Amino acid sequence: MRSLRSTKYENTFIYNFNAGDKTFLSNNNMLISNVMCLLKSVFIVGIGSFAGGSLRYLISVLMKSQSNCFPFGTLCVNLLGCLLIGVFYGFAARHPLMSQNTLLLLTTGFCGGFTTFSTFANESLQLLQNQNIATFAVYVSASVIIGIALVFCGYALTKLFA
Repeated sequence: MRSLRSTKYENTFIYNFNAGDKTFLSNNNMLISNVMCLLKSVFIVGIGSFAGGSLRYLISVLMKSQSNCFPFGTLCVNLLGCLLIGVFYGFAARHPLMSQNTLLLLTTGFCGGFTTFSTFANESLQLLQNQNIATFAVYVSASVIIGIALVFCGYALTKLFA
């Protein structure tokens, strides 16, 4: 005689069939499949983050020698990242054949690893603590205003090539 008891496990139901002294779990293949899909996405983001973070580091090192009083490296990578994410999303909107994995790699992975809001915030705080108010105002204003404008430009650029 079989009894059916279901247990909800994070939006996936695992059915427990009791047949004498044996317990069988079925439909946990769906759970395993969801976990594998999540791990694949995490791996894709990790690859993109590695590439983006490595490139950010190289640009920051190269640009640090240019100026010690203004964080040009962080400003440059954040603004370039804004342009790139606009291009990536704009391209994806116009080319539905771009896979979600490719978009995940380029946006969440690469752009997420490439740009760095925490560094921007820390450098802004250091400018304030050093009483460089004018530099702080230029840096924050340029980062935010030009950054938003570059996301728009990147998205608009994809219309030219559609």
